[in-house]
Amino acid sequence: MTMSPGAAQNPESVKLRSIFVSTENETPLENVADKKEWACHNEGNDTKVDKEAGDEKDYIEEPIMLPQSTHTFLFTEDVSSLPFWFAVLTAAISLTCLVLALQNSLCGSSSNNVADAPVQVLPAVKVAQYISIFIGLLTEEEIPTALYMLRMISQKSLKSKFPQMKFWKFVFSAMVRLMLGYAFLFNMFIIIVQSDAVIDIFYDLLALQFVEQLDDIAFQLCKKEAFGDRLSRAGNKKCFHAEFQRQHFLGRLKKIGMFLKMLYFCNLALAIMGLTYITMKQRSGDYQATSITVTFGDELWEKAVVENVAGGFYEHDLIFSMFNGVYVQSGVHDGRPVYVEQRKFEQTPYEKWIGAEIKYCRSECRWVLTHRNIRKSMTSEKLDCDWIFRSPETTDYNLLDVSGSWSAWTGAIVHGANIFIIDNEC
Repeated sequence: MTMSPGAAQNPESVKLRSIFVSTENETPLENVADKKEWACHNEGNDTKVDKEAGDEKDYIEEPIMLPQSTHTFLFTEDVSSLPFWFAVLTAAISLTCLVLALQNSLCGSSSNNVADAPVQVLPAVKVAQYISIFIGLLTEEEIPTALYMLRMISQKSLKSKFPQMKFWKFVFSAMVRLMLGYAFLFNMFIIIVQSDAVIDIFYDLLALQFVEQLDDIAFQLCKKEAFGDRLSRAGNKKCFHAEFQRQHFLGRLKKIGMFLKMLYFCNLALAIMGLTYITMKQRSGDYQATSITVTFGDELWEKAVVENVAGGFYEHDLIFSMFNGVYVQSGVHDGRPVYVEQRKFEQTPYEKWIGAEIKYCRSECRWVLTHRNIRKSMTSEKLDCDWIFRSPETTDYNLLDVSGSWSAWTGAIVHGANIFIIDNEC
């Protein structure tokens, strides 16, 4: 291309036409607007790439490796080998301990109270029960480990790394973990709902956790040659240091992965719902004895003050054995049931007369026997807890659990009064 002399002397007069060189599938940008749009598009892509690159630098993904546990021997070792049967023995011991603990916890259960929960617990214990559910699910590791391995290690991935390993044995090992995990959760739930002291809950959870983690403890001992060379070699195999490629969940596999994730949270929801159901039953008094038989001693109160129908008072000798008989639950007072005296023979409520009541008085911190028409003196005010027979100080929600010496009022407090209470439904 030749340039005129004038053009060479005046650079501003030179006009160069820009040419966009495109690939086969791209369209040339004919105008300035297209160029700006193309530039913005690429700028967005560059920002996205830079952001993704930055995200990758923010964290390191946990490598997927086989768990260091004797349960892993169930698919890394031959069925006829010593490590395999050592793993079977360890799993059997853990499962047996959990089953025995569950059986012992449920020995006092009934059709009305399957979990053998106490009739009621203190508010501090109830709060500790809900907190312990979260603690128990956090410390339980068999279920999340089994679900994670089933999600992350496929049959193809296992075969490519270790062709000699059977995938069905890998699944069997995961099922053993799930079985032990749910045995732990059942025990945990029963222990929590049965506890009536805060410290007992945490002690029992620690004991369960120790039983469930026997496989981890045994594996570490195997690696340190505590059980011989063969188990040491099995625990130090290269397969425990191999890393598996992460699975990409698409289509049906994605749904299975989501299901396995949600299963862990379903355990939490079911435990919370179960404890809430038992709490509601306790508040409504469903676990309390509905009918009891009470037998008093022969303590005598001379010249007891009795109120007549007209509102006047008279004195009458009172023998406490007159209150012997059947008492039926009727209402609640201070968070405990109220038991009302029934007729002596028909065992039905009084119609003309007023029966005695046994109830808990928070002001006294005791279970008391009261009667609406009996006062300690003619000048005393009518009180809600004007007791004539009372238990020692207690916070027990169940009248049948009260222990210690009772007291009677015979014009003065008489300690060591006799009383005997039984549940008519037992």
